[in-house]
Amino acid sequence: DEILSELAAHPRNIDIQIGIVYYNLGNFRIALNYLNSGLELLKKDQLELDVAKTLSYLGIVTKHIGDFIKAQKLIEESIDLYKKADQEADRKEGVSWNFLQLGSVYNYTGDYAKAEMVLQKSIEYYTKLYGEKHFNVAWGFAYLGNRYFLTGDYDKAILYLEKSFNIFNELYG
Repeated sequence: DEILSELAAHPRNIDIQIGIVYYNLGNFRIALNYLNSGLELLKKDQLELDVAKTLSYLGIVTKHIGDFIKAQKLIEESIDLYKKADQEADRKEGVSWNFLQLGSVYNYTGDYAKAEMVLQKSIEYYTKLYGEKHFNVAWGFAYLGNRYFLTGDYDKAILYLEKSFNIFNELYG
């Protein structure tokens, strides 16, 4: 995705690049070791946006390990850093991305009201940034569909999943 490829684009982030590879291979614990190592270097260099991106990624990996409380804290810390970003586009993109991730964590923990709230915000922000036909808008609808599926509201699940499908279909055929 966009955030991860931005991180991998910088040679100083080799630990993070390796962590991303291990994440994609499904080796989450090894990924965490490399991501944490890279995070420490970024903090030393005071690279706030890269720290925020890495915290978000650590939250995603931690979610896959099943530590939802820690994942939530990492993602919220990332949101806080993004809210301080100098560039408005960085703020909006980072917060929107993290709301998607936080919504996913809330779905896993069964806090469906919070999931719906942050996912709706993410969809709203992404729609304002990029319009309705953006892949992260589609992901927001997919996560909302999952939220309703998990609570047995299949009509709403289908509604949101079809919105997601239609956007992806228009974007990628």
